[in-house]
This record gives sequence, structure tokens and C-alpha cells, in this order.
Amino acid sequence: MTEILIDPISTGTARKGHYLNRHWRGELSLPVAFWVNYVVLSVVYFVIGKIMESNNVGDSAGIPFMLILLPIIIWQCVGTWRSAGNRAGFWGIAVKGCVAIGILETVVGYAILVT
Repeated sequence: MTEILIDPISTGTARKGHYLNRHWRGELSLPVAFWVNYVVLSVVYFVIGKIMESNNVGDSAGIPFMLILLPIIIWQCVGTWRSAGNRAGFWGIAVKGCVAIGILETVVGYAILVT
């Protein structure tokens, strides 16, 4: 018996997928993608970084921490960017601007940490 493969995106069943995958594909609403997956996670990173800084954690822990966060940050930015692309008008453009600034800030932060 042969199995027929159906593309979930073209059939509209992709929305029922895993939360992480739905965010990655930009299928979550813009408020959820931006406020939950972008802003809240960024605040969590910031707080953890400040705790590490106040405890005088050196580069021996800071660099591995940043390397662990890198795939999460990529997921966070790509999904939010794609969700913003699905939204016409001011809010889609505004969120893309915030994500672009966040990417620039991340690149500068990594450059400072490595040098």
C-alpha cells in the first residue's frame, strides 16, 4: 500500500502544529509573537545577564551562555519577523523595526563579549 503525502501548509493544517514550529513559520498572531516570544524572552535574557554580571561571572560562563542563547534568539527573531510580514500596515513595519534593532544589538553584544 502506498502512502500519499500531503503538504500541511497548502492544506491549512499547519496551524495545528507545535507552538515552536508555528512561531518559526510566522503563524502566530503578531501580538503573541512580539510580546510573548520576543519581548518577554528578551527581558528574561536581560535579567539573567544582569544576575550574571552582579555575581561577577566572567567570560568563561558568559560566552557559553551566549552560545546557548544564539539558536533561541534566531528562532525568536525569525518567527517574529515572519509574523510581522503577515500583518499589513503600521504594526507590521514597527515590529520589523524593533526586530532589526534587536538583531543589531545582539550582534554588537556578541562582538563586545568576544573581543
